[in-house]
Amino acid sequence: MRWVDRAPAPSGVVHYAKMYTHLWVQYFQQRGSNPSQHNYWTVFAADLRECFNDKCGYCEQRFEPVGELQSSVDHFRPRSRFPRLVYDWDNWVSSCQRCNFAKADQWPDTGYVDPCAVDLLDQPEEHFDYVPLTGEIVPKSGLTHNARHRAQSTIDDIGLNETRLRETRFRLIGSFVQDLLLATPGADRFAVVSRYQEPSEPHVGVVKMFTNQLRQAGRI
Repeated sequence: MRWVDRAPAPSGVVHYAKMYTHLWVQYFQQRGSNPSQHNYWTVFAADLRECFNDKCGYCEQRFEPVGELQSSVDHFRPRSRFPRLVYDWDNWVSSCQRCNFAKADQWPDTGYVDPCAVDLLDQPEEHFDYVPLTGEIVPKSGLTHNARHRAQSTIDDIGLNETRLRETRFRLIGSFVQDLLLATPGADRFAVVSRYQEPSEPHVGVVKMFTNQLRQAGRI
């Protein structure tokens, strides 16, 4: 994961919030009529996807037209638990189907790591680290108890270390290292790092974590 600037809400979100939020609140709090036909957040899916550079906000894979990597709008705080936020732009994450279904309506006591957190200490970069030998994402060392639990819950519940994801990240970092070794020290290596960290590239968060490790070790 990496931090994403969701940008201001598009015009029209407030209109839908005023029209339909109360129906969702009634449904989840008072068991009123199911308002599932009023899922108009899909109207803004393209706007949200653009903010996330056409990638999942959780696993950072590029979206595909069909299948588990198809894009969707995830309610970061689940509708069933936070119905008043159902039309809150700041509660929407552009997510692949796989991550959205895995997360479902789970919400641990400490919550999850928000890819769009405003507070610096709540952002993904403050919660996660990368293990080059395994391709795993792990909680960063030195976290408070709650922050560590938040990071681990995000990893476990969304499945960020499933085998296919770890293998994909491992191959990407292998290519990154190979390109660094082929580049001349200095400007050329800086260009390689910049290319792999372009917002549109997959797994930028992992590349940044690994790059920080190389810098701390004095290897770049």
